[in-house]
Amino acid sequence: MKSETVPAELPLIVRGPIWPTVTVVTVAAVGVAILWRGPSVYSDPLRFYAMYALCLIAGAGLLLLALRKPDLVISADGIQALSWGEKFVRWEEIERVFLVQHKGVVHLCLKLRDADNFYARSKPLVKLAMTAARSISHGDLMFTPSSLRLNNKEVLHLISLLTTWHQSDFKPPPSAVRYRMD
Repeated sequence: MKSETVPAELPLIVRGPIWPTVTVVTVAAVGVAILWRGPSVYSDPLRFYAMYALCLIAGAGLLLLALRKPDLVISADGIQALSWGEKFVRWEEIERVFLVQHKGVVHLCLKLRDADNFYARSKPLVKLAMTAARSISHGDLMFTPSSLRLNNKEVLHLISLLTTWHQSDFKPPPSAVRYRMD
């Protein structure tokens, strides 16, 4: 019987692409430059409001780039996804992991052991994500690995492996795990 172990690459931290945000910031900055070079911005209220709005968009985009959080974190202790409000789910809380295709998009879904308890101690964004996943019969929590440029089946295999590994009796003590996310 072959013994499978947890990969040494944990924690796996995945961030989504930044190019959409960079594109919006660049277009807004170019728009501000064009409006600024023309006649006095203060003489035409429409131009002033347009420049003000573009400055806000560029500033918000730069702030988003500066404060970027990981979209997915898979650690030795559990999984955390930005799409469900960054709620940390321990491996012991996961009952089952499966893939579901809905409207042409493949979602990785988690079915939790005690979903009601998890729901009760969650913040409103997580409750909203859980309600949405349950309403379309996608387990308790879901996310889309392909939007993060990940292979759906490989992520499913990794999460299934970690879930079963944490449920087995043959694992090292917590102090032996190299990467902890406490």
